[in-house]
Amino acid sequence: MNHLSISFSLFAAILTLTFSTDVSAQEISEKKLRERVIWQNELFPQEKVHITTDKEIYLSGDTVWMRPFLVDAMTCSPVSRSRFMYVDLVSEQDSIKQRVKLHRNPEENDSIMQGYLPLDITLPTGIYTIVAYTQWMINTSEHYFFKKNISVINPKEVLDNEISTVKIPYNGADAWHYADIETAFEDTESMLTGTARITTDKPSYTPRQKATVRIEAPAKTSLAVSVTDNGFNTQPRHSLIASSMSIPYIHNLDELAKGNIRLPNIPFEDAEIISGKVVSLVLGRPLANVNIGLIAPQHGLADIAVTDIDGNFTFNDLDLPNGTVFCIRSYNNKQKSQGYIEFPKSYLPNHLHHLAAPASSDNISELTTDVNFVQNLRKRMEYNHGMWQMLLNEVEVVTSYKKKVKESDAIKYVKRFDSDYIREKNITTIDELLMRIPGVRTSVDNAFYRQAVLQFVIDNVMVEPFTGMSPYQAFLQMCPFEWIESVELLNAVQSLMYTPSTATVGMRTFNEKSATIRVKTKSIAETSTYKDHYILKPLGYQPRIDYKPQTYDKPGTIDNSDQRSTLYWNPALRTDDDGTAMFEFYTNDASGTTLTIAIEGISDDGLIISHTKQITIE
Repeated sequence: MNHLSISFSLFAAILTLTFSTDVSAQEISEKKLRERVIWQNELFPQEKVHITTDKEIYLSGDTVWMRPFLVDAMTCSPVSRSRFMYVDLVSEQDSIKQRVKLHRNPEENDSIMQGYLPLDITLPTGIYTIVAYTQWMINTSEHYFFKKNISVINPKEVLDNEISTVKIPYNGADAWHYADIETAFEDTESMLTGTARITTDKPSYTPRQKATVRIEAPAKTSLAVSVTDNGFNTQPRHSLIASSMSIPYIHNLDELAKGNIRLPNIPFEDAEIISGKVVSLVLGRPLANVNIGLIAPQHGLADIAVTDIDGNFTFNDLDLPNGTVFCIRSYNNKQKSQGYIEFPKSYLPNHLHHLAAPASSDNISELTTDVNFVQNLRKRMEYNHGMWQMLLNEVEVVTSYKKKVKESDAIKYVKRFDSDYIREKNITTIDELLMRIPGVRTSVDNAFYRQAVLQFVIDNVMVEPFTGMSPYQAFLQMCPFEWIESVELLNAVQSLMYTPSTATVGMRTFNEKSATIRVKTKSIAETSTYKDHYILKPLGYQPRIDYKPQTYDKPGTIDNSDQRSTLYWNPALRTDDDGTAMFEFYTNDASGTTLTIAIEGISDDGLIISHTKQITIE
C-alpha cells in the first residue's frame, strides 16, 4: 500500500468522524474538506518521533543507546525535513539533566539519526523521562513531544542496601500531557504493520557462545536491533506501534471545517546557523554595513558577514560537533569595535514535564515494583567483587568517585599572573602582560617563547592556526584584554601533560623550547549576551560513537565476570533486496537467564515493524 492510499484511508476516517459529530461541518462538501486537509498538511505538516532504546532499565554510569524514528503524522512514513533532533533526560522534578542534539549527515550518505545518552555515574535511583522533539515540533506544544520513561539504578545504593525494590515506570498517557490536546481524531487508520520474523541458529546457548540471528522483514528497511538480558530488563518494551498510536494528529477538524488554517512560526532546522543583530551603543539603533567576524579555531574555520539595513547577520551551514567554540566580533573597516551584538532567544525549552504516573486510581495497578530484579542485580554485582563495569563512550570504567582538583593544582605552571596582579601593575594590554613573562616576545604577527612559536589555550580550548592567521593573531581576536582572569605559562613538558576534554595542548612535534600560554577568562566572557565580542558555545551535534560488542575468539574460563545487560545493539541494520538481514553476538556469563532479541523499524512505505524473540542461556 502506498502513501496515497494511506492518506485517502485517513481522509475517509477524518470525514466520517467529522460529519457524524459536527453539524457545522455538513455546511461544506466532502471534497472541500478534503482539500482543506491537504492544504493544511502542506502548510503545516506534523512530525512524530519515536525513540527506540536498547533496553528499559539502566545503571548510573551506563549508556542509553538510541535510534530515533521521524515520520509524517498523517502517513507514518519516514520524513527528512528536519535534519536535527533534540533528546533530553528529565528528572521526576521536571529538571532537564542532560540534552544532546542528534543529526543526519547527508554528505556522508548517512540518512539515519542515531545517538546515545551517557548517564552520569552519580545519577540517583529513580524514573527518568526521555523527551525527543525537533525544532519544528516546537510549533505545536510539549504535549506532542515523544516521551518515554526509563528506570535508572545507582549501583552504590544497591551495594549499600539503600534500595530494596525497583519501581517499574508507567509509559501510557497521563493527566497533564493529554489535558490540552485539541485534536478531533487519532490517525489510527494510517497505522499499517509489516510482517517480520526472527530466527536463530539454535534455540538455546551456553555462556560466551556465538549466536547467529536471521531477520526477515520488508526489503530495504532500516531496523534498530537489540539483544538484552531479561535478568536486568524485566519490564515490557515501549514499542514503536504503541508510541505511534499514542500521539494524535494536531490539526482540529472542526476548525478546518470552519476555514481556520493553522500556520507555523518556527522554521524547519535543516542546517546549523548563528544569527544576530548589531545595534549602536547609545541609542540601540540597528547598524547596517557592519563587519561580523567569526572564528572557530578548533576546526580552522573563519568567516565574515555584513549586517543588512536592519542590523541583522547570519552565518549558515555551521555543521560542527558539540563542544565547538565560536568567537564573534563586530568591527568597522578600520578594525575598530562597532556596535553591540544581540543574539535571538533560543527556541529550545528550558523546562519540560516528567511523564508522571496517571492521575486516575484505576491505572495505579500498572505501577509495580520488582523485588527480584534488585536481588538479581546485587547477586551479579557480587560476582564482580562489588565492582560494576560499564561501557561509556568506548571507555570501560568502574563505579568509583575521584577527588576533583583544580587545573592549576594538577599542572604546575612556570609563571602566573592573575587579575589582582594586572590591576596592581595597571597593565592595560595583552602585549604588556606577555612581555612581563621572561623569554616571551611579541611581534605584529606572532608571539614567541625563546625563538619557538607560542601556543595559546583559552578556557581549555586550543587556539589553532589557520590560513592567514597565526595562533597569536587568533588569540587576540578571540580574547579581549578585559576578559582575562589569569595568564599562565606552561613549558613544553607541562604542555604535553595537559590534556583537557576539548583539545590536547602540546606541540605537534616536541620542542624543549616550546611553551603554551593558558588563559582563563572572567565569567562575563561566557555569560554576557550583549557586547561587541562574544564567545559562543552552542549545542552542536553529537559525534557518532558505535556500540562495541563483546567477542570471544577462543573458549575460556567462565568466571561470571561478563554480566552485560546489553549484548548487542545496532541502530541501523538494513535488510537486503530479499528482505533479509543477519548479525552475530556472543552470550554473557549469566547462565539460566533469558535473552530478548528485539527489532523495530519503519519501511519506506510507512509499514511499522516491531517484533521480539526470546532465547535462553543454559
